[in-house]
Amino acid sequence: MTRNIFLFLIVASVMFACSDDSNIGSELLNNESLNLEFVDISPLPMSTVTEDPVPLFIIGDFGTSDLSTYPLGSVDEPIFGSNQTTIFMDIHKSVGTPEFDGKTLDSIVLLLPYDTLGTYGNLDASHLIEVFELTEGFEEDVDTFFSNTSFAYEPVAIGSVDLVPNTRDSVFAYAPTEDSIIGYLPHLRIKLDDAFAMAFFEENDGVVDDTTFIKENFGFAIRSTPSDNSFFGLNLANSSLNQRELAVYYSEVDSAIRYDFPVAVNRSYFADIDYSGSDIETALTDPAIGDSLLYVQGMEGVNIKIDLSALDDLSDVSLNVAELEFFVAELGEDNLDLYPPIDAFYLAYEDEDGDRVFIEDYVESLSISNFFGGTLEDDTNGLKKYTLGVTSHVLDIISGEIASKELFLVPVRREQEVNRTILYGPNHSQYPAKLRLVITTN
Repeated sequence: MTRNIFLFLIVASVMFACSDDSNIGSELLNNESLNLEFVDISPLPMSTVTEDPVPLFIIGDFGTSDLSTYPLGSVDEPIFGSNQTTIFMDIHKSVGTPEFDGKTLDSIVLLLPYDTLGTYGNLDASHLIEVFELTEGFEEDVDTFFSNTSFAYEPVAIGSVDLVPNTRDSVFAYAPTEDSIIGYLPHLRIKLDDAFAMAFFEENDGVVDDTTFIKENFGFAIRSTPSDNSFFGLNLANSSLNQRELAVYYSEVDSAIRYDFPVAVNRSYFADIDYSGSDIETALTDPAIGDSLLYVQGMEGVNIKIDLSALDDLSDVSLNVAELEFFVAELGEDNLDLYPPIDAFYLAYEDEDGDRVFIEDYVESLSISNFFGGTLEDDTNGLKKYTLGVTSHVLDIISGEIASKELFLVPVRREQEVNRTILYGPNHSQYPAKLRLVITTN
C-alpha cells in the first residue's frame, strides 16, 4: 500500500464508533487524545446520469471479455422502465466430419448451461424462450461487441420452449454413447422445429472444415418473453464451452448417434433499455431530484456522478481517512425482495483522455485486502448501506495528482447483472449520501 493502511484501520474503527458529526469549518470534536476531527462534507453534489454502452465481447480475446453471466428476460416497471435482452451466439463445426447421409434424424436440440447469478425479478415466472436464425455473422464488420450491438435475424422462430427456468437441479436426458439416461448440469434445452432441423441435417452432411461451415451457418438469436418481470442467466464463459452445443440426434439401423456443433464461441447480447414514462426519465431531466434520490442500474443503465469540488477547501489538512457513504432508499412503491439491490460497487474517474479509470483505493483492495468496501451491508439503524474507501483518491485530488473532481459509482458486475438500486441523495433529511473524513489536527 502507498498509504498508511494500519493507520486507516485504527482510525476507521474509531471513526464509526463516534456518533457526532460535523461540517467543514465546525469546531473540533472532543477527541483530544487522538487529535482527530470527524468531518462530513454534505451536501455533496450528486446526480443520476446515463451510461455509455458497455463492451461485452472481443473476438479473439479470451481474458478481459470472458463474461460468465448473460442475462435473458425482460422487466417493465414504473421506477426503472423497461429492459429486455436478446442474446446472440455463433455456431461452429466440431471435431470430425458429420456423416448424416443415409441416417435418420431424430431431433436437433440447443443446449445452454444456466448461471444462477443471472436470476432477477419473479423467479416463479414462466419464460417463452424463442430461437431465431442469424442472417449475418460475427466477423463481418467489427470485432468488439457492446450492449447496444445487434445482429439481423429471421423474423420467424425456429424453435421455442415455455418453462420456469430451473437453474439448480440436474437435467436427465438420453445419452447415445452410454445408451442410458444420465444426469447433466442444470441447462436449458430447446428443441428446434422439424423444418429447420431437417434442412440443417441435410445441408451439413460431410462438411469438412469450420471455415466452410460458418460461411453458411451464422448462429442464433435467443429472446425470452416472461409471464412476469423476470430474468435468468446463461453461462457462456469460456470454461463452459464444452457444455453448450447444438446437439444433432440421429440413428442408423439400431445405433443411436449424437454429433455436437459448438455454439457461442463468439457471443453478445443487446440490452433494450427504455426509460420512457419512468421515474428515471424524470430524474434525468430534473437534476434537483438527485438531492433526495439517486438511481443506479446494471448493464448500460444509469449510474451516479459525484462532484468532489468541495475538496478544493482542504488543501492544507492532514487527512487520515475518507469514505463515501450511501443508504439504500426504502420506498413504498418499490419491492426490494423482488428487485434486490446491487451487491457491490466500484468507483472510477475520467482521465485526461476521457477514459474511465478505477480509483487507486479500489485497485489496491483487489490484491491486498477489501478495505475499499463497496458491498451491501446492514446498518445499525435497520437500513442497508454501502461504504466506499476513497482515502488515496482524495489525497491525490488534494495534491493535484488527479485533475478530475468527478467520480462515478458503478456496479461491479454491470455487464452481467440486471440489478438496480435506489439511494438516498445528499440532501435527504435523515440518511444523506456524504463524504466522511477523519483529519489530524494540531
